Amino acid sequence: MQPAAAPVPQPPPFPQGAQNRPINGSYPPPVLPAAKPPFEADRREFFLVLLAAALGVLVREWLFLPVQPGFSAILLAAAVYGTAVWYGTGNEKFRISAGWPFGAVTVLLLCCIGLFSNRMLSALNLTGVYLFLSLHIGAMFGRGGRGFFRDLWQSAFCAPFVSADAVFRTISSSPKIEKGTAWRRILPGMAASVPVAAVVLLLLVSADEAFEAAVSSMVGSIGETVWNILADLLIGCILAIFIFSAFYTARRKRRPQQARQAESAKRFSSDSAIAVTVIAVCSVIYCCFLVIQFNYLFSAVWGRLPTDTVYSAYARRGFFELTAVAAINLVLMLAAVCSRDHGSAAVRVSVSVLTVLTLALIASAFSKMVMYINVFGLTPLRVYTSWFMLLLAVVFLLLLLGCFHSGLYVGRAVTAAAAAMFLALNFSVPDAMIARVNTERHRENPAQQADVALFEKLGDESVLYLLTLAQSEETDTARSAKYLLHVRYDELEKLDWRSMNAASIRAKSLLQANKDLFLGVDSPAPGYTGDRWYFSAGFYE
Repeated sequence: MQPAAAPVPQPPPFPQGAQNRPINGSYPPPVLPAAKPPFEADRREFFLVLLAAALGVLVREWLFLPVQPGFSAILLAAAVYGTAVWYGTGNEKFRISAGWPFGAVTVLLLCCIGLFSNRMLSALNLTGVYLFLSLHIGAMFGRGGRGFFRDLWQSAFCAPFVSADAVFRTISSSPKIEKGTAWRRILPGMAASVPVAAVVLLLLVSADEAFEAAVSSMVGSIGETVWNILADLLIGCILAIFIFSAFYTARRKRRPQQARQAESAKRFSSDSAIAVTVIAVCSVIYCCFLVIQFNYLFSAVWGRLPTDTVYSAYARRGFFELTAVAAINLVLMLAAVCSRDHGSAAVRVSVSVLTVLTLALIASAFSKMVMYINVFGLTPLRVYTSWFMLLLAVVFLLLLLGCFHSGLYVGRAVTAAAAAMFLALNFSVPDAMIARVNTERHRENPAQQADVALFEKLGDESVLYLLTLAQSEETDTARSAKYLLHVRYDELEKLDWRSMNAASIRAKSLLQANKDLFLGVDSPAPGYTGDRWYFSAGFYE
């Protein structure tokens, strides 16, 4: 009789819910979550802390304190670029030539700040410098290539906050001072002497009037300087946290895993049938509207004003009609272009029809504005409104091109077109153009008083034309122009080098050479309305 075979040992039951199954009677090792990477910092990061604090002080002194952006903004951008190049040298992913289009736009925007003094455009230029400078630095450290808007979000808005704790961890991991050094014994003594010296000083001040007067005189002479230094240090240290975080994130932070573009496009794509249907319904409404209102909408093309209509109301209604309709049409076109069947014939035809109808409305509104400008002249808002209409037309044309050309990256194309048109607006020097047009209109009709108050809203490029109006035969125009020249002369005399640019220097030189013409004129002509802000009297007035 054969003995019973020993039972074969069975593996323990597999945990319920586990994904892996035993192979050859053995279990694979458990899958553990990835360990958090250790904090990385070297001697370069330790020096970056000091540079970030210095940049924070420069931001306050050269960006926050000046009256307007000027040469200091250019020097600050150069300091940021210098820090980026020093910090990235030796890093295997750092390439100075990477992202050069962003650097080119940054340099052109800085040139606009250094050359022109338009107040609104200078603020927008400064914002553009920050955005494109952030994109350029991120690209140099190899963090670009995920799409323009995603790169912009990561570089300009996330990077300054992602590693906000890195500056403190870098300081704590920096080389410690040896125990035997004299500084380790002196520094605690200096810290302890501060409260003791303060108490002794207060007692001596209260005990002797002569000493109190001497201390008060000394504090009064250095008080403002000391407070400015303390404010620089405090604000600089606060800004250093975010500046250090931006640089550290660009160099050290690993890029998170992104979903595949195909899956992302599939997840966010919409049904083309819905978009085409909505576009078709809206196109029918637009066609009926254009047919019924053809005479009203396109009278300006032939230079005629509809009956019972004033110029300002005619132009104003055209602009707000355009803005509302263009916003709706833009959403519809994006829904069609981003749909799953964006290359189908139905989508292409509907997008083409919608683009043509939108361009017709833009042409109508633009012709109204041109007619209004021919009658009443230029103002800053009329220039910006006309530029915005042209920008809308370009955007719609690019969206239409993207529907027919699958290789066109619509987002990049629209961004590049908007940046190019904004730079063109800067280099057209709108303040000088507005001043020249209004001065020539006054020359054509010298008996009519010029709108000198408009020049208050213009930059230093208008000084040359104000000097022309100051010599006008019309008494009120000449007096108001001289008053504005006197005001502008006083403003330029108070500006320091941080707020100066090429336009300010030229205007100051002109005013210095012709100051005998306007000095002593401390009030404008009667009826001058220079304190009226141009939004108060209507959008186009």
